Amino acid sequence: MNINLRNFNLEALNLSDKEHYYVVNRLSMEPKVIRYISPDLKKFVKEPAIKEEIVANGTYVIRKNNDDDIIGVVGSKELDEHGILELWMALNPSECGHGNGTKILEEITPYLIEKIKG
Repeated sequence: MNINLRNFNLEALNLSDKEHYYVVNRLSMEPKVIRYISPDLKKFVKEPAIKEEIVANGTYVIRKNNDDDIIGVVGSKELDEHGILELWMALNPSECGHGNGTKILEEITPYLIEKIKG
């Protein structure tokens, strides 16, 4: 299932998909991902239980609109007891420094809030 945002498409992570697995595997070797997200990204990511729509506590591959290449992954953890939703993201190094991270968070945050509110 694709979720179309203004500038990006999100697709539920499926590690049995070779392209998804390859991206997670490649990102898991990036020093900044190891340092800031997890030393073992493949164990850290969670495939959503519901593949039909974006849900909290899942991981999604990111594609720019009109581009087939996956530029990274974005995910969230479960809401904590204070209702705080933690988002994380790992982008291919070639996509860093161009404002993509900021744009992705600006687009996905309102979408996730609406989904969580129901």
